[in-house]
Amino acid sequence: MTRSVYVWPRTRLGWWAVSLTIAFVMSLLGNAYIIDPLVMTYQWVGSFVRGYVVLILVCACGGAFCAVRAIRQSHDSAITVWLSVVPLLLSLIFLLGEILVPH
Repeated sequence: MTRSVYVWPRTRLGWWAVSLTIAFVMSLLGNAYIIDPLVMTYQWVGSFVRGYVVLILVCACGGAFCAVRAIRQSHDSAITVWLSVVPLLLSLIFLLGEILVPH
């Protein structure tokens, strides 16, 4: 039995995974191009950055959780669903590096 591979998800859970991953990427870009320059100019913006970083991490974790669940339960074999796991891995590597390497 061969499983056909699609580019776009075939299940609702797969679409959630891809949507949360897109939100993660957009949040990272927003952080790099909007939030960071504002923090350099206005110091009070820095108090919102922690909450924004938590939002980025939640999008990465939620997208990966939905992707794994879509792959295992719904048998969604779309490439974009598989790629939705990558942001969680990158976030965990970054988090592990922040914990293990002292500044």
